[in-house]
Amino acid sequence: MKVERSLFVCSKPMQFFMCCAIIRYHDIKNCDFAIIESKIDDAQSFFLEINRSPYIKYFNKLISLSSHGAILDICELEDYSNFYFEDDRASFFWIQSSVKKISNKSYFYVFEEGIGSYLSSYRRDMGFLRKLKWYIYSRVFGLSLDFGGSSLTTKIYLQHPSLYNKLNPKLEHKSCYSGLLISVILEENYYWDSYLERALNLSGALNGFNKKAALLLGTWEGFGSDFECFDSENYDLIFYKKHPHCVNQDNKPDSFPAGVSVINASWVPAEAIAIFIKTKCTEMDVYHFSSSISLYLENYHGINFIDLANHARFREIMNEKIKLDFIHNAV
Repeated sequence: MKVERSLFVCSKPMQFFMCCAIIRYHDIKNCDFAIIESKIDDAQSFFLEINRSPYIKYFNKLISLSSHGAILDICELEDYSNFYFEDDRASFFWIQSSVKKISNKSYFYVFEEGIGSYLSSYRRDMGFLRKLKWYIYSRVFGLSLDFGGSSLTTKIYLQHPSLYNKLNPKLEHKSCYSGLLISVILEENYYWDSYLERALNLSGALNGFNKKAALLLGTWEGFGSDFECFDSENYDLIFYKKHPHCVNQDNKPDSFPAGVSVINASWVPAEAIAIFIKTKCTEMDVYHFSSSISLYLENYHGINFIDLANHARFREIMNEKIKLDFIHNAV
């Protein structure tokens, strides 16, 4: 009897942990991970640490790839039944189609990879002619501008399926619960405490429990002048975490104001860092740019979130989440 094998394809460290949540909750066996190394700022540290962490229990192999297109080379050599992608729109649809030609009996799934999975910006940002072009493509080839809408996608794994269904009613038949990202972090809490104290040298700074801390989360472009958006005098401790895809080479530790501790291991999930710091402090504020961390840790006691970007799409998603939570709690 043929053993079903699954390949999870990730281009961000957070996606890796999201997939671990799916594997854990659904008890999926015989899993391999393909990591797009070129997309991760400190990929070598990520590979080294994951291979000696408790998370090795979730996979058989951890494969390094230079691009998403290199998945096709793996398909020529390996026999996978199930493929899990971060997206199925635009270029990802063509990857799905190419894989399907090689492995005709394969099934495709997409997993939540951030706030954008709940409400696509493609359709809003496009002009009329581009919308028309993609509409024709969708009718002819089966691709979609909405996350999970590809004709080749079987299921959409999400932490909040009801929220997705509310915003994407035509695709609710595909959505299913993924398991929570925070579950695979808290499950290995001892590992994260040990790693963050050892590798990031945070324990000394956090001595003394009665402190207020701020965690600043960078974007692809860094953080820059947005340091002016908050009063550093309000905090005993300030930490900055670089985005794993940060392309701003000028965003270096010596460019930050005095008193800011820079966390250089950008592969570490912001959620793990936030939880770790909060256990050492009485108060904590997280400054972000419409980041999914405020969705993933929304109910974590004692952490406040300050959105510096205030994107309209982010507000729409979070407002809808508030409405659904109100209805659920009222029942």
